[in-house]
Amino acid sequence: MTFELGNILKRGIIAGRVNESLPPEMSTVLGCLHGSTLKPNDILVMARDFHKDSRMLKRAYAAGVLSTGVDILNLHDTTFPLLQFSIRRFGASGGAYFSTGHLYNNDVEITFLDAGGFIYTQSQLEELVRTSKKFPKNIRRAEPINIGKISSIPHTVDIYMKALPQFVNKTKISDANLKVVIDCSFGPTGQIAPNLLSTLDVDVVALNTFHQEKKVKASVPNIKTIRSCADIVRASHSDLGICFSSEGQRFILVDENGIEIDFEDLFMLFVTYDDKIQDSKPNSVIVSETSSKVLDDYVNGQGFDLIKKKSKPGIISRSIREARACFAASDSFEFYFPYFGPISDSTLTLIKLLDIMASQESLLSDLTRNFPKTNKISKKISVDSKFIDNFHEFITQKIEQYNLEYIDIINEVKIIKDDVNITVKLSLSRDAVIISAEDEEKNVNEKIKELEKILFD
Repeated sequence: MTFELGNILKRGIIAGRVNESLPPEMSTVLGCLHGSTLKPNDILVMARDFHKDSRMLKRAYAAGVLSTGVDILNLHDTTFPLLQFSIRRFGASGGAYFSTGHLYNNDVEITFLDAGGFIYTQSQLEELVRTSKKFPKNIRRAEPINIGKISSIPHTVDIYMKALPQFVNKTKISDANLKVVIDCSFGPTGQIAPNLLSTLDVDVVALNTFHQEKKVKASVPNIKTIRSCADIVRASHSDLGICFSSEGQRFILVDENGIEIDFEDLFMLFVTYDDKIQDSKPNSVIVSETSSKVLDDYVNGQGFDLIKKKSKPGIISRSIREARACFAASDSFEFYFPYFGPISDSTLTLIKLLDIMASQESLLSDLTRNFPKTNKISKKISVDSKFIDNFHEFITQKIEQYNLEYIDIINEVKIIKDDVNITVKLSLSRDAVIISAEDEEKNVNEKIKELEKILFD
């Protein structure tokens, strides 16, 4: 029996179409391989999103893990950050998470984690692919009496929800009378974020908190759900709106005017106003190397050393410990607060932001207004509804034909062409795509025209 895992290794992610490139038999093999890297009676924590294809593959994977004599702590359906939190809290040897893809719509992604809660790097996944070619010779089979056991972890959500507020000023948030619109994107964040905010006396307008079976539609959040969130923020006079990714690790943010907040502005806001970060000078701050150059001078001016790292799975979180960084972020909207842990948790990021707004007694637009802005050259191109509904699929298919490197940023894709970072983004205001790059890049106009030709000719 042989399985070609190389077909489902995409840009540092194991992802495939269920019952096609990723059948349950392959998920079982992955569980066997993962379990065999651990010791008998080690503990692996597993979780998934709401969807039934994720559930099926998770159960098949669990069978493979148990056959190697490794025990499983089963979180059932929950967010990815809660899985990372649980690995560290319970001293587990690793974890696995199953979720429907955002970038690869209608695929399921399997994310592997080590004992530190760190996502496997590209090299670790490539090693897994290599070992799969030796299957079944290289796996461990437990005697029937030593097959692993599977257990649930009661009250884990309660423990997690009590832990997060310890990193903010609960009294200030409670006294600020804040109102927030949150779109949970039909994901497990809907089981956590609304209740957590209510304990902080934040007025919540919660959208898409329920379980919706996956349909052949654009992944969520998408431009339509983001626009809806922005409209509701304005109509309800809320202080901000946030659209969570379905697994709860990333997000899109709009201010009280329904205007989308750029990554760089949010990054500078935390560096400037987070007391724990400010008190950590002169420790390092880490950011993805594809972020705007405007951050370089700003972070250094704040008294920190800036370290830039590739925006690849597991790279930034592992670099936090090595550099003893006090803050880190990726321009795919992942934010890391090391005093909580080297993980990106969008719910924590949200309450940290509310803490700053309450402490500064300011609106989000006022807090970000005076930060230095990136000078960009942009071109707006009208597109039809079919393009909008299939934005990520359309873009990625085109650029993969040219072997271009790219980063998924929920409502946009950042493409690296000849060392120039070019952003392709859907407009919130009308049916159009915006192609832009920093104007100090060499031959930026030419690069934008070349990319436009790749995408639309």
